[in-house]
Amino acid sequence: MKYHEIKLISRELRKNPTPYEKQLWRRIRDRQLGGYKFLRQHPIIYNRNGNDLNIFIPDFYCAKVRLVIELDGGVHKNTEEHGLWREEILSSMNITVLRIQNEELVAMDDVLLLIYRNLSALDTLTTSHPPSSGSARNLSSSSNSCGLVSPPSTPP
Repeated sequence: MKYHEIKLISRELRKNPTPYEKQLWRRIRDRQLGGYKFLRQHPIIYNRNGNDLNIFIPDFYCAKVRLVIELDGGVHKNTEEHGLWREEILSSMNITVLRIQNEELVAMDDVLLLIYRNLSALDTLTTSHPPSSGSARNLSSSSNSCGLVSPPSTPP
């Protein structure tokens, strides 16, 4: 895929967010969550072959701590295998994936706390111990019913 095509796709996705994406974006945009900047529908290049680029476009991305937030439901429910492949590639790029089920946004304060705790934990890790290849974690709120994710243990 060419760069100009990627820009058009990302722009179209930003213009047509799901109701769940709108709901979360209202709460995390403009550095509202702990001062962390999020990008919405920002392409992440994982392979380059000349002018052809292979990309992922996550729902939300915080570049400072390399955290992707994916809202799962609707289109994501039928692409579990693709999602695992995608997470493996992102993990190899030291990008952590946090998956949140659309239905969990009903408890928005819990979701925001979950995101903030993960941002803080990753921020601590990246400032004290730069990530090594393949050290990223894949996190899912559904395993904890949107409870708190324990901060990852810091490497020795």
